[in-house]
Parts: sequence; structure tokens; C-alpha cells
Amino acid sequence: MKNITKKFRDEILKKEKLLNYAKEKLKQEFVGIDKVIDEVIDSISSWFLFPHIQERPVVVSLWGLTGTGKTELVNR
Repeated sequence: MKNITKKFRDEILKKEKLLNYAKEKLKQEFVGIDKVIDEVIDSISSWFLFPHIQERPVVVSLWGLTGTGKTELVNR
């Protein structure tokens, strides 16, 4: 049981580190939308960290003027 718990904890920590890396990388590439990047990462973090306990799909809605980088942000 301890090995399973440690393995699960290590997996969560690894995923959390990956999310933090992605957040910082996106902030370097997209200037002026740090708050939006934080909100998007926060919105998907539970889905990414704990996909096995999700009962419903996670929906994140991005809206804004044409050319503001919505699609590019999602693709990155």
C-alpha cells in the first residue's frame, strides 16, 4: 500500500511540475496575458492531475477579439 501511495504521489508531483513549467513557458511566449494563462492552467489542473476522478468533461471557454492568440495559446 505504501508503494502505491508513494507512486501516486510521485506521479502527481511530476504532473504538477510539468504544469508549472508549461505556465512559465507560455508566459515567456505570450506577452501581456499572464493572468489568462494562470486562469487556463488553474482550470485544467484538476483534470490533468486527477483524470481518473473526473465525472464530467472539463470545459474551458476562451473568448476575445480576433488575433489575440486564443488558438495559439491552446495549441501551445
